[in-house]
Amino acid sequence: MTLPAVAAAAAQGITRRVRVPGVVWALPIYLFLLLFIVFPLYRLFLDAVTTEDGRLTISHLLDFAGDRFYRQALVNSLIISFGTVVGCMVIGFLAAFLLVRYDFPGRTTFGYLTLLPIIMPPLVGIMGLVFVLGRAGTVNVILMDYFGLQKPINFIYGWHGVLLAMTMHYFPLITLNLVDGLSKLDASHHDSATVYVTRDNHRENDFTPYVFVSNDWGKTFRSIASNLPTDRPGTAYVIREDPVNPNLLYVGTETGVYASLDKGQSWFSISNNLPVVPVYDLQVHPRDHELIAGTHGRAIWILDVGPLQQMTQAVLAKSAHLFTPTVSFVYGQTLPPSEPRSQRQWRSDGGPQGAEIAYRLTSPATGGVRVLVVDARGDTIARLSGDSTAGLHRASWNFQVTTPEQQALIAAAGRGGAAGGPGGFGAAGLGAAGGGRGGRGGVFSDTAQVPGFPRGFNPRPAESLGPADTSGSPTAVQRALAEAAGRGGAGGRGGRGGGGGRGGPAPPLAETGDYRVVLDVGGQKLTAALRVVRLVGGEVSVMVPGRPR
Repeated sequence: MTLPAVAAAAAQGITRRVRVPGVVWALPIYLFLLLFIVFPLYRLFLDAVTTEDGRLTISHLLDFAGDRFYRQALVNSLIISFGTVVGCMVIGFLAAFLLVRYDFPGRTTFGYLTLLPIIMPPLVGIMGLVFVLGRAGTVNVILMDYFGLQKPINFIYGWHGVLLAMTMHYFPLITLNLVDGLSKLDASHHDSATVYVTRDNHRENDFTPYVFVSNDWGKTFRSIASNLPTDRPGTAYVIREDPVNPNLLYVGTETGVYASLDKGQSWFSISNNLPVVPVYDLQVHPRDHELIAGTHGRAIWILDVGPLQQMTQAVLAKSAHLFTPTVSFVYGQTLPPSEPRSQRQWRSDGGPQGAEIAYRLTSPATGGVRVLVVDARGDTIARLSGDSTAGLHRASWNFQVTTPEQQALIAAAGRGGAAGGPGGFGAAGLGAAGGGRGGRGGVFSDTAQVPGFPRGFNPRPAESLGPADTSGSPTAVQRALAEAAGRGGAGGRGGRGGGGGRGGPAPPLAETGDYRVVLDVGGQKLTAALRVVRLVGGEVSVMVPGRPR
């Protein structure tokens, strides 16, 4: 929201916040600078150009200019200043380039070491240099004891020693600024002449998204901001090119994440359930095909972008398309318990549980959508219902194998006794039951008014407007976990002579192997391969192709 918009809202009585002029807040700073910086410099200059009785003179300056030691000190100061700037730029740029563009052993430690001169006071830093590079320092001791050096080397004494000390103290500042700048640059994975860049200008009260691309090694740049929103704070912080699809771009802004399938000609939001939050960094996992977003205060969010990576003009032209799923893992390790001293256990939603199967429909399907999972023997082991509306949809398979034989066992185990009459069936007999997803809690109308914002503007479009949803509370989650532990549904109450059934056993989980996914859209069938890797208890990593079990 720009300052004119806030001023207009204030004029309409929407906000009554009293604004204090910036000069009032900065007045103590100005007074400090005036008293301790400007005034001393003024006195020095006045003493240099005046006599004791207050008359102007240049005799003092001529005396200094004729002093050989003064001239030498002046030359040394200029050399040290120039050398410090050059040294900081060279070392800082190399350090920043390594930290941003490369992943090497000790990268994290190296990044911390560059900050030590800033963290340590200057005096401690100088003493550290003396202990390491002094005449009796560690370096000279090693050279004399193990390499036969007869006379210690003068590393840090003289003007070159001062230059080294100043450079070591100032280059981290240059490094940090370069790291911040280079993180906004993204060299293309597919074209060596192409580079993308974003510009953050919000400190100048400019919240416009600035996104540029160069196709001639940085000689010229053109804007690709296109239809990124400008009716709200939309500062662009980072841009990334997808390593798989050369036409796919991602940009992190003040209000979420946007993607483009045509190299920035048009953008669309992929925030999904991401809150309205600034996104300062984006990375694409090359193996897992996931987009990782680093936010300001709302943790790290991960999105499966495998379908977007496979989205081409040919895919967009099809009436229906089934995307190749990524490798899915069946985790077998036990979840770590919560804090034992807590009042009750707490568990958050960790993302989708199962294999995510994505498909796209250009228009609504008239005959319904079914998703089938078939094993190597040709048996259908899972049947899912899909969304038949137009758009990109996902169906989640929980890895449970429900063959016809398994279905018969579940049905038999879930029946009640037959002495007095048949009992009821167990609740699905799958050993798990969950509630449906809650509604969004209301729709934000064009006439709604949020205090401090223009009428019709929703500052938090990804958050519910209704009352809090307690279905995910620790108590509710604990009940759901207990039901998912394999109890199955309770059997129906039988006649007087027979009791109800105990409920069916939980179906087995899929083993490591290749499966076939079949998408049935009104009789049109599309297939894709699905790789499943099952991990044993305690196993936390595995190669994607899988090893023989």
